[in-house]
Amino acid sequence: MPIPKDSSVCNQLYSRKNPAFISISERILLTKPESTKKTFHLVLDIRSTAITFKPGDAIAIYPENDPLIALEISQFLQQDLKQQVARSNKTLSLYELLVKEKNISRLTSNMLKTFCSYTQNSQEKKRLEDLLHPQSKEHLVQYLSQTDLIDFLKTYDTTNIPLEKFCENLSPLLPRFYSIASSQLAHPDRLELTIVLVEMKKNNRTQYGIGSHFLCNLAKLEETKLAVYIQPATDFTIPEDQAAPVIMVGPGTGVAPFRGFIQERLIKGHTGKNWLFFGERNRKYDFFYQDFWENLVATKKLHLDLAFSRDQEDKVYVQHKLLMQAPKIWHWLEDGAYFYICGDAKQMSKDVEKTLEQIICSQGRLSQEEALNYVKALKKQKRYVKEVY
Repeated sequence: MPIPKDSSVCNQLYSRKNPAFISISERILLTKPESTKKTFHLVLDIRSTAITFKPGDAIAIYPENDPLIALEISQFLQQDLKQQVARSNKTLSLYELLVKEKNISRLTSNMLKTFCSYTQNSQEKKRLEDLLHPQSKEHLVQYLSQTDLIDFLKTYDTTNIPLEKFCENLSPLLPRFYSIASSQLAHPDRLELTIVLVEMKKNNRTQYGIGSHFLCNLAKLEETKLAVYIQPATDFTIPEDQAAPVIMVGPGTGVAPFRGFIQERLIKGHTGKNWLFFGERNRKYDFFYQDFWENLVATKKLHLDLAFSRDQEDKVYVQHKLLMQAPKIWHWLEDGAYFYICGDAKQMSKDVEKTLEQIICSQGRLSQEEALNYVKALKKQKRYVKEVY
């Protein structure tokens, strides 16, 4: 019996509680060895599933923790990883719980309270009580942001805490969401991702992001099964109007969904113009999908503006490139263009929005209030859409 590919059927089949299981078939390093970070292109094999997706959708992936960290935690607790732990509706080994069920990186205030109540070391108890005191709230927030579970276990004696209590206070291991970097029309049997390996030096050791470490380092090609489901986009997708121009701002891994956007528009024969603003640190080391973009430019299927922040003395970002193209941006918007942003929510998207308002104000000869109303109208028409994180 063939697997159904209707999206409504797919949505009924797979969910947070009932994920599909797939594997990684390819993992390619996009950055050069000289880059200051590692960004990977992943290909997920979806042939054995009924997964369907559209441009702009995200995939939710349940990660697994590093087994070496699970082992380290069990040693601090003086517990065997094979030991069975009773949960509310099942019993599983400590290994399964630490690797697949719980977040073993995050330290929480509830854990500190539990450790405080069980410690038999008076000095440690006093330190924890001081840290948990209402007047130490700012200090507590700072401590939790700088200290993970392993750091804490290295500092405090936790052998007196009952195993069930320890497990009870661990946060659940939640799915991670990634923008899909391909079109299913272009590649029916695969789903592609662009993932940066999150790693940082903290407290004299390298710490990794749970999701990116699992996908980029731990998961074995064609062997490890990933539990996944699709998170459908609402407004963040290609325009229904095939003639509509699109402006896409996607620095770093924010470029991922726009790769899918363009693949889809090309295969559907959309006549609307495509314009991408991409940014990274160095052109020589960090130009993701360079051949793909440059081939599209050469065949006049894409306008491309690049911002490589560290290739010159003064840092250049995507918002600077937008400003340099202000008259053309305004012309495209007046011609019905859709404007998309994907990537960093803390700074980049705010800077891009301010720049967009500035462009509209200057090129449209509008007051600041009129420019803000123009942006509001774009949002209402779903012609200005963001996917930021």
